[in-house]
Amino acid sequence: MNRRFFLRSLPLLSSSIPHRLWGDENELIPMIHDIHSLLLPDQTRLVITLDGPCNTAVSDSNNGRIVLPGTLYLPIEDTMKFNKGPLRQMHIATPPDELFTTYIQLDTTPGSTFSVTTPSPSNRVIIDIYGSIGAQPDNAFEKKYSDLQERADQELKNHSLHDRAHDLNLRLKRIVIDPGHGGHDPGAVGLQGTKEKDITLILGRRLADSLKAKAGLDVHLTRTADYYLNLSDRTATANQYRADLFISIHCNAAENRKARGSETYFCSENASDAEAARVAQYENSFADDEDHTFSESFVDIEYALFKLRRNLLWNDSGRLAQFVQEEFARSLPVKDRGVRSANFFVLRKAAMPSMLLETAFISNPDEEKLLTKDSFQQLVVDSVVRRLDPFLS
Repeated sequence: MNRRFFLRSLPLLSSSIPHRLWGDENELIPMIHDIHSLLLPDQTRLVITLDGPCNTAVSDSNNGRIVLPGTLYLPIEDTMKFNKGPLRQMHIATPPDELFTTYIQLDTTPGSTFSVTTPSPSNRVIIDIYGSIGAQPDNAFEKKYSDLQERADQELKNHSLHDRAHDLNLRLKRIVIDPGHGGHDPGAVGLQGTKEKDITLILGRRLADSLKAKAGLDVHLTRTADYYLNLSDRTATANQYRADLFISIHCNAAENRKARGSETYFCSENASDAEAARVAQYENSFADDEDHTFSESFVDIEYALFKLRRNLLWNDSGRLAQFVQEEFARSLPVKDRGVRSANFFVLRKAAMPSMLLETAFISNPDEEKLLTKDSFQQLVVDSVVRRLDPFLS
């Protein structure tokens, strides 16, 4: 579910609402201009975007209230309702007698908890509500693809399978591995409390150790402990190291707890299907503004040349993703969900072939248990190493 609130004129203010207002000491007051939501099993994420930094968020877990001092919401008051998930209703208001303070009231299911983060330097407030899903899940993503989606999926597979490893002119001397999420961003959380950020870090470290054992191979991690990195910083690390390959590791999640399996993604301008669009939407929810905005008011020669090369990189990425997914299908005791593509911000600006691994569904109780097992983790690592081995110089 995605709902957006937009500014609209209100008689009690004026017929013309300013884009920015001035507070005390001539300071610009950040205004909320966008709110959207993402629903996962036992979790609802609200992403609030302002047109300026919001450095403070005061929350009271006892009554579900969040206060954003020094901010403004127009049109003054709104209510956002949900028919599934731990969040039933969100009320947001800037009282007329407290014009520069925004209050958010959460109405959640019993036993739910929430956390609030203001990632810097982003102009965003992230609210994660954890609890139990109260309504029946929407199985839309588990239904058979439409004819159009089936054709797109088959074209993707045909493209990837057409050329084999010996046709891919790629020599890997330096690899950057990105354990997804971290710090205040736990990623998806399983029924037993397993956090995606912890699993990805374990897998990232193990994969790095296995690859470092290969002679002449230089391997780096974007993060080596439990801390947060902006999506742009992760890609920048790979570019700064001049890596030959960038691998981002994740665990999948869906509203339907029966969803299962592994899949491998590469970057493309448009999603290959509805499921790819859903996964990219969630993974991109922490993206910085700089990741998806670009001014076309001037000609950036370097960027234009990069766009020309990017198609070649994405083509190589798709073929590499197919090799890895084939090994997942052969070696992992989970369903093979194939190769998909979407516009992932963490991959978009990589100046080398890149892929995103969704190793299993942490939202599926059985696969959550698998993800915590040492034996399964090693299977994932061994599968990746086996398929990369022919490209190691």
